[in-house]
Amino acid sequence: MNTKSVFRMLSVLLLVCLLVGTQIPALAEDPYIPSEITFQMSESIGSRNINLEGVKDVSAITKLKSSNPKVATLSKFEYEGTAYVAIEPKSPGKTTVTFNLKHNGKTIKAKVAVTVLKYVNPFKSLKIGTKSCASLFKKTDMAHTYKTLKGRITYKLKKGWKLRTVSSYNGSNGSDYKHLDPKKSIKVKKGYRLSFGLSYNDGPWQEYWIAVE
Repeated sequence: MNTKSVFRMLSVLLLVCLLVGTQIPALAEDPYIPSEITFQMSESIGSRNINLEGVKDVSAITKLKSSNPKVATLSKFEYEGTAYVAIEPKSPGKTTVTFNLKHNGKTIKAKVAVTVLKYVNPFKSLKIGTKSCASLFKKTDMAHTYKTLKGRITYKLKKGWKLRTVSSYNGSNGSDYKHLDPKKSIKVKKGYRLSFGLSYNDGPWQEYWIAVE
């Protein structure tokens, strides 16, 4: 069939669709898969997940492999109708995550460079009112205190770190979420958490929180 015949057939098909009041369905976009992910070891988050938006069935994910399982292992799961690839850190280092994804009638070959960093305390200094809190994050991103946190937040971060957000929420169920202005005096009552959203080298932000118990 020559080129003119092909265009003629497509034109007729489009005209028929318009006449019967139907539309030619558009293919869903491919899910966004980052080419690289960098994050540090964290107690509060067991894994970093790649959200495969538009993919519902985990069976579409095959040949899942980590080039260095000592750094990170992999798994896949479905949550609320969306498939995910979970990257579970084991130790600081680098690994390459690869997998095949069947989507829109084709196979996408995914390759993600993953860097797992050693846990570090991002704060040079942190004070809430008169209380010094930087040492709470010396070994963990999940800190606890038995005193009400109140007053103005003053802080200094180590090189490469940026403060993205400050918030508070109910520690038992995540309700009553509020954004806070660190330049103003704050108060966190018993049973709530004070949360700092921090990012390293402009990467995705991660949470460091202090629970008031």
